[in-house]
Amino acid sequence: ESRRKHSDEEKEYAVIETFISQEQNLGRGRRKHARLLEEREEIRLAFEVAELKDFHLQRHSGTDDAILQNKVSDAERSYMGRKMVVTKAAHRASADCRMQFSRVRAFFETLHSSRQEALRQSYQRSLKVQAIMH
Repeated sequence: ESRRKHSDEEKEYAVIETFISQEQNLGRGRRKHARLLEEREEIRLAFEVAELKDFHLQRHSGTDDAILQNKVSDAERSYMGRKMVVTKAAHRASADCRMQFSRVRAFFETLHSSRQEALRQSYQRSLKVQAIMH
């Protein structure tokens, strides 16, 4: 009985270790993707800030109002685009968290069910042993 319990514990430990390593690998990929997205957005933002500085310099030097209006509208559009990207990234991150929580919950529910089944079988075996001994 103790050997069986020990082997069950080792199997359970192996399953938990496999699950944790899989989740770590998935998380690494998600974080890498998020970092790349953030870097692209930072570069784009730096470029747009440089363009705005150029706008201000040209405005002070007396450029045409139509060109300035076009650049302002372009800046507003790019701001909205950035805002949409950030919103989409936030939604994706929260969706990833919910998916990970559901995977973890499902994993531990199956682990709990297998433990209950093992305990039930152990209980049945002990009842049979007691019936034989009496």
